[in-house]
Amino acid sequence: MGYIHKVCNEDFLFNHLAFQKAELIDGNTWAQNKNNLCAELLRSEDPGLFLFYDCIATRNVGEAWAHGVGTYSPTSRGLVMPSDFPSIEHEIAHFLEMGNIERLKFCDMGMDSDPGKWYERGPSILFIGFSRELRTRQIQKILEGEIEGGPNCKLAKSMNDLTTNQSWHPDQQFSDFGKFKSAKEVEDYMIDLCNKVRQNWTQEKIRFEFKRRCAFMREHVGSLQSERPVAA
Repeated sequence: MGYIHKVCNEDFLFNHLAFQKAELIDGNTWAQNKNNLCAELLRSEDPGLFLFYDCIATRNVGEAWAHGVGTYSPTSRGLVMPSDFPSIEHEIAHFLEMGNIERLKFCDMGMDSDPGKWYERGPSILFIGFSRELRTRQIQKILEGEIEGGPNCKLAKSMNDLTTNQSWHPDQQFSDFGKFKSAKEVEDYMIDLCNKVRQNWTQEKIRFEFKRRCAFMREHVGSLQSERPVAA
């Protein structure tokens, strides 16, 4: 399956944030007063690679997407993401979950940011996004310290053990898709997928993948910096 090669419109992004008086916070600064695995990762990274802003006051999804700006925006100044709605831990979880590292070079990692289009493209596309979000949210729980991760991680036994986004309404969206014939089958799938992620994503794996991806993106950010015109 392909993905969207959407390059960030940096001028629009930074002008928009400046107009909204949104302060960019370095990932290291955010992590200083936090005590979880996500903060540990950000403290280990060179300052300036991750930049976060207050999303609720500044975000206009439709306008931003039209100008090549996403929730995750790789720029010559760093990787720009919201600090809330979703949380930093959630965004870093997406950064780790993405299997194709090349997609980290594009806005929203090549994913379509318009929720309406997910439904327009039918159950199979929605199912792909649904599964990715499930995996991401389990990695997020490890980053937040809610679960340990690894072979000895406590496994979920019911939907009550999972952190899910109820806006997906899985029982309605997938009741007629493929092998899923009932809400119970969807729940069984969700629990099984999430338990596999919990067991496979050890904290050591998370540290390794974070370091590898940061090194890859530092090179990309450096190439963007060299392409930016120098003011006279």
